[in-house]
Amino acid sequence: MTAAPDPLAPTAAPYRVRSTTDLVAMAPLVLGFQPRDSVVLMTFGQGPGPGFHARVDLPDDLDAQHAVAATLVEPCVRHGVSRAAVLLHTDDVEAARSQAGLLLAGLLEAGVDVLDVVRVEEDRWFPVPEDGDPGTAYDLSTHPFTARRVFEGRQVRRDREELVASLVGDDDDDLREVGLAATRAAAELLPAGCPPPRSVLRAEARWLQRCVRRALRDRVSLPTADAGRLLVLAGLAELREVVLAEVDRRTAVHHVELWQGLVRRSPEHLLPGACGLLAFAAWQAGEGALAWCAVDRAVEVDPDHPLAEAVAQLLLGAVSPETWRPAPEHDLALFAG
Repeated sequence: MTAAPDPLAPTAAPYRVRSTTDLVAMAPLVLGFQPRDSVVLMTFGQGPGPGFHARVDLPDDLDAQHAVAATLVEPCVRHGVSRAAVLLHTDDVEAARSQAGLLLAGLLEAGVDVLDVVRVEEDRWFPVPEDGDPGTAYDLSTHPFTARRVFEGRQVRRDREELVASLVGDDDDDLREVGLAATRAAAELLPAGCPPPRSVLRAEARWLQRCVRRALRDRVSLPTADAGRLLVLAGLAELREVVLAEVDRRTAVHHVELWQGLVRRSPEHLLPGACGLLAFAAWQAGEGALAWCAVDRAVEVDPDHPLAEAVAQLLLGAVSPETWRPAPEHDLALFAG
């Protein structure tokens, strides 16, 4: 499941949804890619906090559809969602009808007011059940939400596969050089694989703070040596804590830019730490789909990576990023006392 808090709040003026076509235009904007063969749940009026939006692959067998309905209704109950809309992005009319019926029943039983249930094709949407309705044509290229997205610099990928591909590097020379720099940094920091003394870790933590803050300020690609060293440090739990303390909603989008670039440049064995930090920053930025892609990439290498696992639980629970409070420096393990 791709679950994300509303990425359009609180820093941006809200997008005003006034029609079903507006909902259709909103879905790729909040997910970060054009959904295909998907169930999209968009929620509104969620308790005291912002809404969340979720996407699940649309199955075609009944048992799996029951599981999808349960998966989507549970966080609505937990967060006290009052209103929602359901979009089924598929050409399969029967699968859409069946899944819509199960999900609608679960939402209504949970006391959620369902504003719309529609099936969405590439250029036309249909009410569910369709009952011979010819559908309504739409054109996202001319929709005001699309124009605003371009103005704000928000990128929407063609599909989830393109989003996954954005985490894979394509500069072989740079990948090799960063890998060599990481090997040198690891040899200095972890001779013979032994944990470094606390004084060394503390000095590395200070360098890490300076490097991350400078990267966020300058927003340029890190030199090879710094990239390799940063990737090695991201593999150590105490040093990941130092990075997490730098992340908040105001800076999250710039952390996403930094760590997405580092993931693309990382040797495979160092991916889990960098991907965990990218996933966390993406959760803070409201980019749930990117966060899930980063989690998946981390667990491919380390199925039990603690930060990736923690972010997965945040996403599954549709936990609002507003619940996060970065730890003050004096509470960090390396600086305590």
